[in-house]
Amino acid sequence: MPNAGLISKTGGDVSNPMRQMLSTMRHHARAKTSFAVGNILMFNGEDHVVPSLTAGRDKAIGSCGFTVSVDSPVQRVCNFEGKFLLAIEGRLRGTACDAHALTEPFKALSSSHEAASLFDNAVTNDDGIDAMSMSTVITRLRGSFSLAILDGRRITVARDVLGVEPLYWGENEQYSGFASERKALWSIGITAVTAVPPGHVAVITNKTRIQRRAVALQRPTLVDINLGAAAQRLKGLLQKVVKAYLQDAGEVGVFFSGGVDSSLVAQCVMDQGVTPVLYVAGFEDSHDVAVAEQAAEELGCPLRETVISLDEAENYLRKVIYAVEEDDLMKISVGLPLYVAAEAAMRDGVGRVFAGQGADELFGGYARYCRILKRGAAELADALWIDVVHLADVNLQRDKGIALATNIDLVLPFVDLEVIHEASSFPTHLKVESSQDTLRKPVLRETARLFGLSETITRRPKKAMQYGSGAHKAIQRLAKMRGYRRSSDYVTSVFWDVFAELQ
Repeated sequence: MPNAGLISKTGGDVSNPMRQMLSTMRHHARAKTSFAVGNILMFNGEDHVVPSLTAGRDKAIGSCGFTVSVDSPVQRVCNFEGKFLLAIEGRLRGTACDAHALTEPFKALSSSHEAASLFDNAVTNDDGIDAMSMSTVITRLRGSFSLAILDGRRITVARDVLGVEPLYWGENEQYSGFASERKALWSIGITAVTAVPPGHVAVITNKTRIQRRAVALQRPTLVDINLGAAAQRLKGLLQKVVKAYLQDAGEVGVFFSGGVDSSLVAQCVMDQGVTPVLYVAGFEDSHDVAVAEQAAEELGCPLRETVISLDEAENYLRKVIYAVEEDDLMKISVGLPLYVAAEAAMRDGVGRVFAGQGADELFGGYARYCRILKRGAAELADALWIDVVHLADVNLQRDKGIALATNIDLVLPFVDLEVIHEASSFPTHLKVESSQDTLRKPVLRETARLFGLSETITRRPKKAMQYGSGAHKAIQRLAKMRGYRRSSDYVTSVFWDVFAELQ
């Protein structure tokens, strides 16, 4: 459920461009938009007068989603006692005395007013946001989030330390603004768009943009621990994390390939007394659909499988590109079956869907890690950590874009900061045993065994989603049919066609 904000550099009224930005991110007819400009709150097409610091109409922040309201716990646009306006996307769980002291999960904040109160001391009536105080608050926050605060002078935006929730910034001669999706900024003529880096705070005025790092992802020291003890630790932590994400959930799903990662996530959910619906998508005779059928039967969970025909593929390709906002062949190949599965969950009314993304980076799932290990364990440890730090760029932006487009609340247990901190402290031999380790991820596979998963699942080799689903091959066939020698050129041509009116 995306957010956006805008400041006019010329002092003009930003109401119409804000409507355009939010309309671009309104992926469903039932979605509602809400934004505050001056002392007016535009909600569901009606104007409501609200007290606000800013009387001018040259600044605005807003949201778009199914549950938009003046003060919704899910999608928040909050007026805090006339001092500032706050919009939040994601999960904000409160504050910790030490951002890296990973103890019990914090209770999710129950309202936007409760969330806004955390920033009260960082905002002064005279000068608006105090950048240093704002950075201090961000350092202490827990959860995955992007947020924006509008005071009388500026908009201040911030993004969580891992970058789980997307957030972009851009400007042209008329406007300076931010949005959860790049296409929103493109739609009003802002073509130079960049991501706000994870863990950063950016302050935007009608003249300047100042960006500073508030918090960095801290690399833990490697510990001396054996396979069994590490697996026990990981099991307990995953149980705690999944339990926290199930507290306010209705029916839940799991994006499912039948591999060890998604099977482990499904079993974690089942251990909490919840039977998830498993979702898989692939082309005819795809590896992932066949394996998912076998694993779902073993787990005893209902499976919703979608077989994609080549005739449907190009339409889905366009949808994926619109959601992901990139022309990267690998991202689009992975995103295609994920989008189809997410769409199936949306049709079923399953709002919260778990997935196993992040496990390969944390636990050594990729074949290239074996090659890196030949150069030494230290190099492998560095490579694993670099991949974790760049999860947002490589995977999360794609997956969250698809979740926004399909109204799915995507939950990634392996990307929880507590899991990252714990897993990154394990020695490399618990992730890749040798340069000839064809299975890899021994600590994760041992954890799966502790959860009671069979050898058939725990020892199943990894097959990348773009190949296991048949998506990469389907895109190759489409490219050839359209007269392209390279699949990447074909994807790029579709990208420019999809966004022709916005760029």
